Amino acid sequence: MRVTDGKPSTDPALYKPLLDHLFDTFGEDKLIFGSDWPNGPAVDNLGTIVQIVRDYFYAKGQAVAEKYFWKNSLAVYKWIRRDASQPQPAGCG
Repeated sequence: MRVTDGKPSTDPALYKPLLDHLFDTFGEDKLIFGSDWPNGPAVDNLGTIVQIVRDYFYAKGQAVAEKYFWKNSLAVYKWIRRDASQPQPAGCG
């Protein structure tokens, strides 16, 4: 979260160039959602932060957004489904 004039900026246009750079540099298969919440200005703005990246990645399509928000974490963390409320990875029973 960027701070401008002592206040957290919630303008999505401020973050788009950085998100574009990250996406162009690493691609859709190497990015995952994360934050440093509850540290710094993010503590009171988590909903806004999530909405900014939701809008950005869903504009690239549902498949790209799903990779960013959870599917890419499968490769990194090798997690397995432990609860019925978790997404079911394709090909897993």
